[in-house]
Amino acid sequence: MRKVLSLGIIATLFLFASCSSGDDLIGNWVKKDDFSGAGRNNAVTFTIGNYAYVGCGYDGEDRLNSFKKFDLTNETWTSVESPGENFELRQNAVAFSANGKGYVGTGFNGDYTRYADFWEFDPATETWTEIAAFPGGVREGAVAFSTPTYGVVGAGYGDLDEADKKYLNDYYKYDGSSWINMGTHGSKVENASSFVIGNYAYICTGTLNTGAMLKKIYKFNIEAGDWVSQAEEDNIEALDEDNDNEDVLRTNAVIFVINNKAYVATGSYGSSSLKNDVWEYDPATDKWDEKEELETEVTARTSAVAFSNADQTKGYITTGSAGTYYLDDTWEFQPTIDEDDIDNY
Repeated sequence: MRKVLSLGIIATLFLFASCSSGDDLIGNWVKKDDFSGAGRNNAVTFTIGNYAYVGCGYDGEDRLNSFKKFDLTNETWTSVESPGENFELRQNAVAFSANGKGYVGTGFNGDYTRYADFWEFDPATETWTEIAAFPGGVREGAVAFSTPTYGVVGAGYGDLDEADKKYLNDYYKYDGSSWINMGTHGSKVENASSFVIGNYAYICTGTLNTGAMLKKIYKFNIEAGDWVSQAEEDNIEALDEDNDNEDVLRTNAVIFVINNKAYVATGSYGSSSLKNDVWEYDPATDKWDEKEELETEVTARTSAVAFSNADQTKGYITTGSAGTYYLDDTWEFQPTIDEDDIDNY
């Protein structure tokens, strides 16, 4: 991890980090093995079996294509084969896993070029194979979620000429052999986040084409392979002051799942307000509950990645950035345990 922070960055972190409402918040963060690659933001992650894979992103100087894997039992990072030279260096791409394979595509090279290519990773051979390009066209800041047999990718920010059409809301499903057009859904949004609990996937947070934060939560029925009815979606509690959960609003956040509850953390609100607060969403009650904030050396950050283990009993966060500080620390969140500073460093 880069250890040098300018006074300006430190001031920014203290000024904009979300404030805990007090010592009564539940939750504990435990430091794990540091990510073994370069500290970075806007990376991608996917999970296959006992391993979480993290790669691509931006380290403050270069766009990357390197990948590492995290052993979810031993909680250590090791190297994994990276895509070949035909895979363009990129950040703000998207990833998912299905049928025992990982998939990475789209993204941005930092020089006005966005991508639509997609690549399949086989963990048995650690080989990358280019598959059919994403049919929705080039984009960055898309969102994706995984099911056992297919992945869904959509939304994001594209290259269309008209400014009001750069933000997207089209979605496509990949079943291991071909892409299927699912049409459009919801508002045009970039840098949203997703999670899967039971038979449903959810999309929330992110930035709308109006510049506002996404308040709705979109719900997808995995078994049916389509979005739930508009009536059912409208019944999900929105993120706004009327529901006392307005602080959940953000972009470039992470979400992980532990024991059938989702946890939203980090990200930013506006152009410079970094977040370190954590919110728990219970789909059984459709309620949000604030938990203990991220307790790290650099508390507030944006554009990190997060993942859960196979049975979703543990959740982790790693990488991200704060100002010009690019991070490689990894943390596990324990949502039902009181804060214990001893295990943090």
